[in-house]
Amino acid sequence: MTDLRNPIFHDDEAARLHLEAQRWPNGPYCPRCGEAEAVTRLSGKSTAPGLCMCNSCRTKFSVTMGTVFERSHIPLSKWMLGFRLMASSKKGISALQLQRSLDLKSYKSAWFMAHRIREAMAETSPTPMGGEGMIVEADETAVGGKERNKRLSKRNSKNIGKGSVSNYSEWRVYRERDFVAIEDRIGDLVKRQDALIDKCRAGLGILAERSPALRPLSAP
Repeated sequence: MTDLRNPIFHDDEAARLHLEAQRWPNGPYCPRCGEAEAVTRLSGKSTAPGLCMCNSCRTKFSVTMGTVFERSHIPLSKWMLGFRLMASSKKGISALQLQRSLDLKSYKSAWFMAHRIREAMAETSPTPMGGEGMIVEADETAVGGKERNKRLSKRNSKNIGKGSVSNYSEWRVYRERDFVAIEDRIGDLVKRQDALIDKCRAGLGILAERSPALRPLSAP
């Protein structure tokens, strides 16, 4: 849906029907037991729109159960618009901008929504990066700071808290996707090289000129 005038971005009922069509193309089913036949749509003045009852496990549910929308007090139409804005933003969108665009009451709600939307966009089964005619660019940095720069009460001898952040970018003619790996502590050289190899397909070029730890893996 690219047209911002679409009713799903402004009307909660239209947004719910759109979500039901996407999640339940063959009709509602119970997210707890999977029952699809013995499901009754509830109606009444005191009943929330779209509420269903599973006659097998006696669970009341709606299309938002088991999704990032569950138990959220933010209107469903604003959720739809939030997805639209974050998916179409070339350089990303901050929670503060999301709050202004959706007219949310608090920054906390916008921050909560942004994190849930990013979680929903995450790959569940990422495939190895690279392939024929492709290059994977690798770089890494250390975060956590030096012990001597910390307050005396915060210092520790084992350097706990310092971590290694590795970023792997897949290139064809343009950047296609990124993979960011964060470790609790800086591992040894072999482990960091193995982590990069595990994320890449065999027989591709690796560009790691700026990372001394990963430079040996670069193609000649």
